Amino acid sequence: MFLEQNPHVDYAALTAAVEQELRRPPGTRVPPAPLHTLRVETAPPGASPAWVQRLGERLQRWPRLHRFAHGCWRKGLAALPALSRRPLLFYSLRWMRWLATLPRLADWVGAHQARLDEAGAALQRQAQTQAQLHDQLRTEAERQDARAAQLQDALAEGLAQAASERARLEARQVLMHETLAALMQETARLKAAPGTPRPASGADGETRPAAPLSATMARFYQDFEDAWRGAPETIRARVAHYLPPVQAARAGTTEAPFADLGCGRGEWLAVLSEAGLVAFGVDSNSAAIERCRAQDLSVAEADLLDWLRRREAASLGGIGALHVVEHLPFETLVDVLDEALRVLRPGGVLILETPDPANLLVATHSFWLDPSHLRPIPADLLAFTVRSRGFADVQVERLHPADEDLRFPPGDAVGDRFNTLLYGPQDYAVIARKAAG
Repeated sequence: MFLEQNPHVDYAALTAAVEQELRRPPGTRVPPAPLHTLRVETAPPGASPAWVQRLGERLQRWPRLHRFAHGCWRKGLAALPALSRRPLLFYSLRWMRWLATLPRLADWVGAHQARLDEAGAALQRQAQTQAQLHDQLRTEAERQDARAAQLQDALAEGLAQAASERARLEARQVLMHETLAALMQETARLKAAPGTPRPASGADGETRPAAPLSATMARFYQDFEDAWRGAPETIRARVAHYLPPVQAARAGTTEAPFADLGCGRGEWLAVLSEAGLVAFGVDSNSAAIERCRAQDLSVAEADLLDWLRRREAASLGGIGALHVVEHLPFETLVDVLDEALRVLRPGGVLILETPDPANLLVATHSFWLDPSHLRPIPADLLAFTVRSRGFADVQVERLHPADEDLRFPPGDAVGDRFNTLLYGPQDYAVIARKAAG
C-alpha cells in the first residue's frame, strides 16, 4: 500500500532488482541490495516534498509532538542504514512481487490445465481408437494364423497322400514289369519247346506253380486273423517299429524297393506306403490279395519262394516276413533265406518276426491256435540260421510283452521267474543285413 501511494518510488529499479534476484541460480546466496539502491525515497533529491513541509508546519503548532515526530524521523533515518543490511525488506518486496503475479499465474495455469485436459481427452480417444484397431488386427491375425495352419495341415496331408500314392504307383509299376518279364520268359520257353511239360518242382532252377489255398480256407484264414491277430490299427502301430531300420538301409526306392513276404491284410505295406516308400507284397492267399487291392496296395499273388527265384539279383533294398517263417518247412525256410540274400542289394535289410517260444504260454497255447503253424522256432535257432546263410549284423529283438495286469508283483524271486516264463515277450524279431561289397 505504501509503494502504491508514494509517487517517488522507482518501480523500474525495484522490478529490475527483483527479476535479477529471480534469475540467480538456485543455491546462490547474495546479500540483498541496500535500500537506497532501490530509490525508495520520501522526496526527490535536493528538495523536500510538499506534503512533508505541510506536515512540518502543522506539527509546529504542538511543540512537544513536533519534537517527538522529529526525533522519530531522525531515529528512523539513523536506523535506515542498519535496515539496508538486513534482508527483511528485500524479501518483503519479493513476496509482494509474487503476490502481484499470482492471479495471472493462476489464470495461466488454469488455461494450461484446460489445454492439457483437452489434449488428454484427445489422446484418450485416440488410444481407444488404437485399441479397437489393435483388437481388430489381432482378431484378423488369429484368423489368418488359423487359416494358415489349416492350409499347412492340408498341404502336409496332401503331400503325404501324394507320396503314398507315388510309392504305390511305383511299386505297381515294378510288379507290372516283373510280370511282363515273367510272361515273356514263359512265352519264349513255350515257343522253344511247345510239347515239353513244365516241371513241378524248382530243383532244376525252374519256377513251380503256386499252391494256392482253396477259396474256403483262404476266407477262413482271413476271419481267423481278424479274430486272433489283432485289430489292423494295433498291428500298424506295432510294425511301425521297423521303419527306422528300413530307412537306415535306404530301402523303399524305385531302384531298391521293399518286399513284404506274406503280406496278409496289408498293415505293413500300408505303413511303408504312407511313409513314402516303394513297397509291394506277396501272398498266396487270394482273399488277402483282394483285401490289399481294395486298399490300393501293390501286391502279387504267388508262392513267396517262387517269387523270389524270379527276381533279379541285388534288385531289392529290403525284405520283411512278419509271422511267416513259422508257416514254412525248415528246408523251405533255408531256401527262402538263400534267395533273399541273392536278391538283396549290398547293405539291404532283412526283417523276420515270429512268435517267441521262450514264453511258455506262447509255446504251449497261443502258437497252436493257428492251424497253419508248423513248429515254433527258438530265437537262437533262427538267428543262427540267418547268420549261417551269409547275413551280417544279425540282431534279436524281444517284442510285445504280456499285459502288465497279468504279471505278478515285482520283488519276489518266484514271481519274477514266472513273469519271465509266462508273461515275457510274446514275439521276437531277427534283423540282419546283407554285407556290403
